[in-house]
Amino acid sequence: MMLSDESIWSMRWSEQTSNPSSDDSAAPTIKNHSVTHFNGYLYCFGGYDGRRNHLTLLLYSIAEQRWIRPHRVVSDQTHLGDNYIVVAGSPPPGRNGHSATLAIDPDDSDNGRIVIIGGWLGTGPLAASDMHVLDLSNGGKHLRWWQPEVKGTPPGPCNMHSADYVPSKREVYVFRGGNGREYLNDLHALCTQTLVWRKVKTTGAAPQQRANHSSAILESTGELFIFGGWNGTERLNDIHILDTETSTWTCPQAGGILPHPRAGMTLTALRGQLFLFGGSGTSSRCFQDLQILDRSEMAWLDVTQYESNGNGNRHRHHDDNHHHHHHRHHMDRNDYDPQWSFGGYYDSQPQASNASSAVQSQSQQGGDRAGDSDVPYTNSGDAWRSRDMSVAARPPLNTMAASPNPNDQDTVPSVTVHGRGPGRRAGHTATAVGRKIYIFGGSCGSDYLNDFYVLDTDPPQHATVSEPTSLQLIERRLKHFFNDEEFSDVVFLVQGHRVYGHKMILSVVSDCFRAMFTAGFREQESMEIEIKDCSYVAFLALIEYIYTGKVPRVEQPQQQQQQQQSPSHGSVSGMAHSNNDGNNNNNGNTTTTTNNNTMNTNDSIAAMSISQQHDNDTITTQTTTTLNANNNNNNNNQEQISIELVVEILELADRFFVDHLKQVCEKVLQQLVCNETVEYLLEVSNKTNALQLQSICKHFLRNHHQNNNTANVQGD
Repeated sequence: MMLSDESIWSMRWSEQTSNPSSDDSAAPTIKNHSVTHFNGYLYCFGGYDGRRNHLTLLLYSIAEQRWIRPHRVVSDQTHLGDNYIVVAGSPPPGRNGHSATLAIDPDDSDNGRIVIIGGWLGTGPLAASDMHVLDLSNGGKHLRWWQPEVKGTPPGPCNMHSADYVPSKREVYVFRGGNGREYLNDLHALCTQTLVWRKVKTTGAAPQQRANHSSAILESTGELFIFGGWNGTERLNDIHILDTETSTWTCPQAGGILPHPRAGMTLTALRGQLFLFGGSGTSSRCFQDLQILDRSEMAWLDVTQYESNGNGNRHRHHDDNHHHHHHRHHMDRNDYDPQWSFGGYYDSQPQASNASSAVQSQSQQGGDRAGDSDVPYTNSGDAWRSRDMSVAARPPLNTMAASPNPNDQDTVPSVTVHGRGPGRRAGHTATAVGRKIYIFGGSCGSDYLNDFYVLDTDPPQHATVSEPTSLQLIERRLKHFFNDEEFSDVVFLVQGHRVYGHKMILSVVSDCFRAMFTAGFREQESMEIEIKDCSYVAFLALIEYIYTGKVPRVEQPQQQQQQQQSPSHGSVSGMAHSNNDGNNNNNGNTTTTTNNNTMNTNDSIAAMSISQQHDNDTITTQTTTTLNANNNNNNNNQEQISIELVVEILELADRFFVDHLKQVCEKVLQQLVCNETVEYLLEVSNKTNALQLQSICKHFLRNHHQNNNTANVQGD
């Protein structure tokens, strides 16, 4: 995926697992080794495991995901069959810090050679100066080690250097690191056809002396990139470019956020970008960050890492809290954030992460308003239209939403990386295979690694279904039409107030409304329908429930509780408390009084009441019950439940066949069954055919009389 096509794209980490068989080799635990790709196999040679240098050649089959040790034969003419990989010749001595560079004739891709140069043998004061070649023939089935004669002007001893194949010149360019005594910066080239060395004469400002740097050749431009390393005094993070056609060095000023100074990292060229991973910083602190330099932009891109745990939640982790040893990943599970920007600095000044500018999630924007009790409903459709019906262009798959503020836009393109990547390390390898980069081994401190990770720089796109279904849209948007004149085709007149409705919506929820609008009643053609024998407050609560599914809320502010009036006709005076088992007696913590006096109880039931004003007419409940919601005598924490209002909503729910709301009212009234209310509530249950409430009242009467008789006998 080219940067010019999209300014934001995604990549993905995955861990490469092995499928070993009985004759397979185990993955080596090493650092400062080499890994080279040819024809579907990764050739791993050398490295240090903390005790010794390795000299065994191992191959990793990408297709089979297993490690293979080639069969050693005396002659490269020995043939064991097409299923075997054989290697002849004498391998180089064990070493680490060497280079292994693949050279292929563009006219003969079935054969090639890997050139091994220098490294540290562990003996003598200087690094190795030898060169060995592994010939690859028959598609890599036949391998042969040999050591060519030194010709021309070789680089001499070199360790922690870099070597890159320049296809246009058919030469391997070696930027020398250290030789065991000093740090160097001379440049040599090896012709892979004649195996003759030459010293490259360059112009421009050459990089300073260094070792343990990283390099990569960008084939599309023929440019050799050198990054970072150690100069004997400090770690570096500069970048230098050699034009291999003109042999000219330049030191460009790259945009974006510069990586921290480091050594022992990898730099891999792929599709016009250079991928930097890991390395060791100050105090030998290892990194695990992925940095991407885009050549066309000449800028370090904004890389954001997303990481999911087993529950599908995405986590952010920082370098200070993230460590990875031998396939183990450590993370603070409490450190949750949906995104993570890699750190660094720009022009030597600290930069803050822009992670905090993430757009709120869709769930935050479109939450269920039934639970948002502090947010009043709107009588306009603008809210849902602006949120759900925007005609703005939708972002493509796997992209991040752009900020509406142009000042918040990133100055460099962005990359999102998904999945769990490798942990901290240095001395590892990063090998490009097609669109993927394979990270293997390395170390972090005294921990030597043998894990395998793959970065897919252009993962396949998968169509996803993320938009809400039609039913979800109806559920989300229906509440915005509550008491809304827009699209309304019926108006209810209740106590002089107008309540707007929609016949189709009301008919779906209530069979009574459906019959009213379709069965030949006069309401079928009428645009205005008068609703008698109920209050505006109760009817509005019914309609609100139909449109939102929200249980009517009849709580009032504490300061309004003083507005409660004395009981009047048709009401039950007094306060009540009912135990959960239906047995009620006055020997516990319940004090019952009348005439709106307050009752103390140890029940933890939150109570409700209502007092609303409409057009200067006060609608006030007449029967109240006060329950202590906090098991104490603090009257400031008390709320009130209006039996009258709940009963009125129950009657409306029964009248219009809204059965769920009816059951909710029964459950609320169950808490209010007591000596003073049971007869009244039993009468209500018979009138409204509320069978649950009826059974509760009868159960209370049976046990109430039994308890009273027992109390009278004990009193006598």
